[in-house]
Amino acid sequence: MRIKKTVLKRIVISDGIVSGYSFRGKIKGSLNGDLRVVQLKDMENDYSDIGNDCTYIDGSDIKEKYYLEVGDILFISKGANNFATVYDLKDGVATVASSVFYVIKVDTAQANPYYVAWYINKKRVQQYFTTHASGTYSLSINKEVVEDIPLMLPPLDIQRKIAKVAELAQKEQYIYTALKEKRNQLIETQLLKVIN
Repeated sequence: MRIKKTVLKRIVISDGIVSGYSFRGKIKGSLNGDLRVVQLKDMENDYSDIGNDCTYIDGSDIKEKYYLEVGDILFISKGANNFATVYDLKDGVATVASSVFYVIKVDTAQANPYYVAWYINKKRVQQYFTTHASGTYSLSINKEVVEDIPLMLPPLDIQRKIAKVAELAQKEQYIYTALKEKRNQLIETQLLKVIN
């Protein structure tokens, strides 16, 4: 099996690494909003999923070029948790990412976005961010550092398999954690009944 050593900028489409939409001031929701905004607060399950409580705004002033597409990778560039996840909401709602993210569009003829996001979240790349982050109080990963993220790229079929196994393992971990919490709640309730 041939595994290619490369960097992120070599496997993205033209202009495939851009900052999320930069809002002026605080993002204020609108009851009649038609544009979903993904912010850091919306990330769940160790930053691997987008939650259901995103803010909706009136998107008439935001150009479609900022809209996310299924398969885009959202990379958290600010703060201490520099993780990546794939945007895969297929509900047809127009969505933008806030500027806390870089939006990465990989060339799918070369790379599977789920594999790339998984690889970015691994210890080797996380250590790369630790040594290349800038800022003292608020850490930040600049675009050049993102472009030069080191990657090991196996053939596409292997990338797909790795991404699928990683997804299933992650789901198993969430189920296990949820079961453990329920079990602890049940035990706590039973113990309290003894003394009440």
